[in-house]
Amino acid sequence: MKKSITLTALTLVIAVSAQEKTEKEDRPKPPRDKMEMFENLNLTEKQKVEIQTMFEENKEDRQAMRNEKGNSLKSETGKRALTDEEKKEFKAKKDAHRQEMDAKLKTILTADQYKQFTIEREKRHEEMEKRKKISRDKK
Repeated sequence: MKKSITLTALTLVIAVSAQEKTEKEDRPKPPRDKMEMFENLNLTEKQKVEIQTMFEENKEDRQAMRNEKGNSLKSETGKRALTDEEKKEFKAKKDAHRQEMDAKLKTILTADQYKQFTIEREKRHEEMEKRKKISRDKK
């Protein structure tokens, strides 16, 4: 009986430890600091300060948008999905905010730096879409 329990426990330990790593552990982590997005652009100190200031100024706007979206999701029964109209409205607000941020960045960065920034942003966006697709395919 003891041998049977020990053998079962040992088999269980081996089975658990032999599990594959999940895709989540293997994927690269997103930037923790917003300034990491600009590391490869060789920014001057003045540019770094201006970008940091821009992020601080827009922090409240981003938080307000998150809160607004969160408040619209809450209902008496808990969370609900956004309607198509709400999705379009939030997407329009997000796009307008991004355009505003891009306009500010164009004034801070040189033309070459801005071009490199947009290329890297597109790469990050494509990687994110791939991760989303993998995640959806698993379900």
